[in-house]
Amino acid sequence: MNRGSRMSLALCIALTSAAHAQSLPPDPQIVKTLRHNDELLLEAVHRGDRETWRRLTTSDFMYVEEGHVSRRAEFLSELAEDGYKALIIVDYEAQQIGDTVQVFHRDDVPQRPGKQSTKDRIC
Repeated sequence: MNRGSRMSLALCIALTSAAHAQSLPPDPQIVKTLRHNDELLLEAVHRGDRETWRRLTTSDFMYVEEGHVSRRAEFLSELAEDGYKALIIVDYEAQQIGDTVQVFHRDDVPQRPGKQSTKDRIC
């Protein structure tokens, strides 16, 4: 096979792979379930609710913050109530690629009326 044929073959493979990797809109019920679970996790992280995190994460779960990676056991052992209200999801997007659904969400701190604080302590 000459160089031109190899390049053409490589281009065909790349284009075919890209066509099969296009994202699809996921089943709305799956998105509803994923969002509900994400809301539970956002609430559970501030309550120190290890059982919810055990139930909704897999054994290979990792948490990454500022370059530090915590495996599931370490994350759960350090999970403690912090007195803050749970973040709220303000934007939620899901896309399906093959049998995987990727979720992207933007969260915000709940605000009390008339308060400008970015952290809202539970009274």
